[in-house]
Amino acid sequence: MQAYHISLILSRIASFLLRLVSVPKCIVCGELLEREGEICPDCLAIWEEARAVRCPKCLKTAAACSCRPRFMFLTDPIQSRPMLSLIFLGKPGSKETADRLTRIIVYKTKRSEDRSAANFCARELSLTTLRFLYRSGENPREWIITYPPGTKQRIRKYGFDQSKQLAKKISKYTGIPWMSCFKRIGHTMQKTLSSMARRANAECSYSLHGYNPAGKKVLLLDDVITTGATVNACTRLLREAGAEKVFPISIARTKRVVAAARRTTQSRFMYHMK
Repeated sequence: MQAYHISLILSRIASFLLRLVSVPKCIVCGELLEREGEICPDCLAIWEEARAVRCPKCLKTAAACSCRPRFMFLTDPIQSRPMLSLIFLGKPGSKETADRLTRIIVYKTKRSEDRSAANFCARELSLTTLRFLYRSGENPREWIITYPPGTKQRIRKYGFDQSKQLAKKISKYTGIPWMSCFKRIGHTMQKTLSSMARRANAECSYSLHGYNPAGKKVLLLDDVITTGATVNACTRLLREAGAEKVFPISIARTKRVVAAARRTTQSRFMYHMK
């Protein structure tokens, strides 16, 4: 345990020194930046295009999408929105410029020691969240931010918990206090599992620990929401503890597959199985 904490501290020191000596470059293309920030004008324009991409089912952008992820059904919608995201996550291996850009930014937010991508996403999500809460008649001061923590193996590997860092940065930009409400008790990462296995794994991976959310409105932050299994499991724990409302926010979410597309995929699968 002591060696784990020492390695974590050394990783943070190395990350801090790297930011001091590094020349500011675009988090996507690596071009030198002429002014302060994390992304060049060309890549920022592509980012805005990615944010304008619409859901194939409800035909809304990620920030306004009214589709619930497959296993997320306990959260409280606000103005018919079950959650709030900045972008739809691009498909792996896609040649679309916007898809490639979103995956690069999300990847660096989750794994890079240089936290420039995390700073960029935190600011973007903070502004979008505040605008949404105010337009919905919600007072941000009545909310708190919490997050599902990562596994010890992942934190040891990358030197930080990206969800915790994002929560702290969003709290700084919005003024909404962040609280640690969960303890990670499972060790299997969701990305390694199928959609059904994710639901079962999420239900036994967290327990309440730390701050008591009773009577609070909670913004539940998860960097990327796919099936919604993790969010649903954490929401159940918050509700059992007496939380008044739970609303998920994320950098990216996956698109819902329309029924026709799902049937086509299944038909192709059955054809190849013959």
